[in-house]
Amino acid sequence: MNRPEGSYNAAEAAQPPGIDVPQSVDGLRVLVLGLGRFGGGVGVTRWLAAQGAIVTVSDLASREALAESVEAVADRAVALHLGGHDVRDLDETDLVIVNPAVNKLRSDFFHTIVRRGIPWTTELNLFVQRCPAAVIGVTGTYGKSTTCAMLAEALGPAAGTAESTTPAYTWAATSAGRC
Repeated sequence: MNRPEGSYNAAEAAQPPGIDVPQSVDGLRVLVLGLGRFGGGVGVTRWLAAQGAIVTVSDLASREALAESVEAVADRAVALHLGGHDVRDLDETDLVIVNPAVNKLRSDFFHTIVRRGIPWTTELNLFVQRCPAAVIGVTGTYGKSTTCAMLAEALGPAAGTAESTTPAYTWAATSAGRC
């Protein structure tokens, strides 16, 4: 769809643009949008840094409010820009990872990312693009533990087959109730 440069469609922007992130993120300049008070961006930040990405984290919350999350990434080479977003962080960014807690419909900073055409994705998309196994995702507000337990039971009869020895099956079978 052709639109004037700088226009913004919130409905289209609410979903990742279907970009193919290279399997190797080594050397990519990645901005993690939202470290999170509950660690929502910690895992992807640690993983990106371990893979050789040049990582900057931007979060509206202060260092004090994010103390546990900051501590969890302290052993990684990561630039932390906390207490607000700075559009200059986007000037040399190759990819943005958006924390699920970021409200993409209301975040002016996210709207700027979309308007500039900067590729963005989520931690979950990074995982799914790289996972060689079949993936079953269980989400929602209620019933996740029950659903995981039922899936483990349903997959149980497959034990002993080649498919059941994959890491994904092993995780599902041993993690029921801990989803």
